[in-house]
Amino acid sequence: MGNRPITLRMTVQRIYCSHCGCTVQERILFAKAKQKYTRRLARYVQELCRYMTIKAVAEHLGMSWNTVKEINKEHLRRKYDRPTLEGLRVIGIDEFAVKNGHVYMTVVADLETGRVVYVGDGKGKDALDGFRKKEAVTQQMQD
Repeated sequence: MGNRPITLRMTVQRIYCSHCGCTVQERILFAKAKQKYTRRLARYVQELCRYMTIKAVAEHLGMSWNTVKEINKEHLRRKYDRPTLEGLRVIGIDEFAVKNGHVYMTVVADLETGRVVYVGDGKGKDALDGFRKKEAVTQQMQD
């Protein structure tokens, strides 16, 4: 609690199905499967990451850098993984190099709001194939 580490020990029931031979573990409501932290701690880490570096959050909480990074990455994936094209009127397209210029990514942004609406692998018009498909689906839904 607070800045004191807490270890939670509990018995988790394992259930064996005699019909299919499968063994499953009961669901723990406050934590995802195979994670070493609770949802509440993940929310706290996410909030701290808004104001601090990953290294600073890890040091503050006494957690590993990798765990903080994993929590932050999962939060960003959930929040920004599926941007919509709703209200999109003016776009900007840019290519940037990753890993010493040997790998490229293409980004499409809404120039009115600044939000990123698509990121594609590679450069050139082929990198925009996924954006075109997404645009076609959105157009069909509006019709």
